[in-house]
Amino acid sequence: AKVRIRGVLSELMDGEEARRERKCQLDADGQVDQEQICCSVCDGDSNDDNDIVLCDLENCHKAFHQECCQPVVTLEELE
Repeated sequence: AKVRIRGVLSELMDGEEARRERKCQLDADGQVDQEQICCSVCDGDSNDDNDIVLCDLENCHKAFHQECCQPVVTLEELE
């Protein structure tokens, strides 16, 4: 499942639209600031039915709702 999720996130990183998407803010230690995490596609916050997935590709610093990923990432895949 992690390989499929990584593939979905990689696909989101390609193209002109990906360059316009919002990156998560980094704290003083260069880590993603958890208070500032929001979806790079819709700019929304996490909720119980649509969690946010942090991209772990090097220097990406983006996050995506499960339902903003295409294909959608399921809860089972996140566990």
